[in-house]
Amino acid sequence: MKSLVTSVAVLCAATLLAAEQQGAKPKTDHELIQGTWQVVSAQEAGKSPKIPDDLRFVITADTLFIKPGKDDAIGMKYKLDPSMKPKAMDTTHEIDPGKPISQLAIYTLDGDELKVCLEAAGKPRPMKFESKPGDTTIVWVLKRAK
Repeated sequence: MKSLVTSVAVLCAATLLAAEQQGAKPKTDHELIQGTWQVVSAQEAGKSPKIPDDLRFVITADTLFIKPGKDDAIGMKYKLDPSMKPKAMDTTHEIDPGKPISQLAIYTLDGDELKVCLEAAGKPRPMKFESKPGDTTIVWVLKRAK
């Protein structure tokens, strides 16, 4: 009898846990994008430059850092708008203090793959994940680092 009570208690607990997990709020793109990403490939002006093996993107709650190996990271503030089609990302950074530079981008996030298509400052937001000869867009393909 004691084992039957234990079995029923375990079954009830498992059922409650499963119900709780089903009702859990799914994570947002803002939460899912955070972490360290390895650059798999890039395309700039229609060409695919050689990518150093240690090039990483490190994304926090409000800053995207491009980290070339052991060198200092380049940081830019970012904001996501997943409601836009395609999903939008706005970035801002400063080379000269007090003179912010804004760049518009689009992104897709599919599990452990992130694609970002970033346009040059002052240009309109790209609408496709492509970079053609003469373009000023850069398309990054990233995989979540393990």
